[in-house]
Amino acid sequence: MKKLYLFCSAGMSSSIIAKKMQEVANQKNLDVEVNYFPESKMNEKGSEADVILLSPQVKYLEKDVRAKYSNKPVYLIEMLDYGMLNGEAILTKSLSV
Repeated sequence: MKKLYLFCSAGMSSSIIAKKMQEVANQKNLDVEVNYFPESKMNEKGSEADVILLSPQVKYLEKDVRAKYSNKPVYLIEMLDYGMLNGEAILTKSLSV
C-alpha cells in the first residue's frame, strides 16, 4: 500500500481533500492510503510516507522537506487544486511525482 501523507497548517481543508483523494483512490481500486497531518507532525510521520504532499500554506517548508526526505517524492499541491478541493487532480499528480 502506497502511503500519501498530506501536511498542512491546521488541517481543516486538508481533511476534506484527503477524504476526497481516498474516495477517488477507492473508486479506482488503487492500493493507496491518504492521510493528513499538521506540519508539526512532519518529523514523526514524514518518514512513514511514500509520498509527501505539502499544502500551499506550508510552501515555505518545501526546500527543507526535500532536503530531509531526499529519498521520497515531495509534491507541493497547486493552489488552484487545493482551493477547488480537487481531490482527483491532487491524487493523480501526487502519484506521478
